[in-house]
Amino acid sequence: MATPIRSSEKIGFDTKEVRSIVRTVYPFFHCSAKLPKDLLTCTEPLIFCCNHYQFFGPVAAVISLPLRFHVWMNRDMLSALSDMDSLVRLARETFPFLSVRQATHLLKKLTPQAETALQAIEPIWAGFDQPFQTARAVRESIACLTRGEHLIIFPETGLPTYPDGGISPLFSGFTLVGEMYRRETGKTSLFVPIYIDRWKKKLLFGRPIAYPDQPAAEAGETVRNALTAQLLDMAELSGHLS
Repeated sequence: MATPIRSSEKIGFDTKEVRSIVRTVYPFFHCSAKLPKDLLTCTEPLIFCCNHYQFFGPVAAVISLPLRFHVWMNRDMLSALSDMDSLVRLARETFPFLSVRQATHLLKKLTPQAETALQAIEPIWAGFDQPFQTARAVRESIACLTRGEHLIIFPETGLPTYPDGGISPLFSGFTLVGEMYRRETGKTSLFVPIYIDRWKKKLLFGRPIAYPDQPAAEAGETVRNALTAQLLDMAELSGHLS
């Protein structure tokens, strides 16, 4: 199930808008992503949980992970595309070597295609602080998993900020995917931590975490604690724990 695929087989990557954006951002965001053997032998779809790094994490994971997947995204991203001043500030915080002029030029080239490209990759729109959106995202996620398609989730709260090393606390609602997948299919889902090392441009994969046979609240806490521990361990090994 986790066999690597060509980029053209990823959802939306055959559209001209996505191809154009990927060509432009590839030198800045692409990370090496060597899947471990234990993931290559998995027969069930996987739920990848990644650190965020503002917008670096989502872009890097989407263009670098060589699998067919759906990604959880916050719908606020669409409105954020029109705030050029904030986009330029974030771009320069992430890539300090860019001047204001260079960042503005690059973003003006990308943003007209960005909304179409986002829709093309068929994201699962989620709002962790909005229970209705989270419930809908969980339902859509179960449908994707039963089709054999993987998920990418960025579960950090970003409070007080998204750190340059390590992670911020995790939201709680995303683990309901494991609970509902078990109820509807009788199968156990696997949550796989990915630590995105933006300095060495690598996706580091942790050990799969099986959704435990516990009451939902306890199971969710178990998964979140295990994800947090592995992500922090990978951050420390990378020398980036802040």
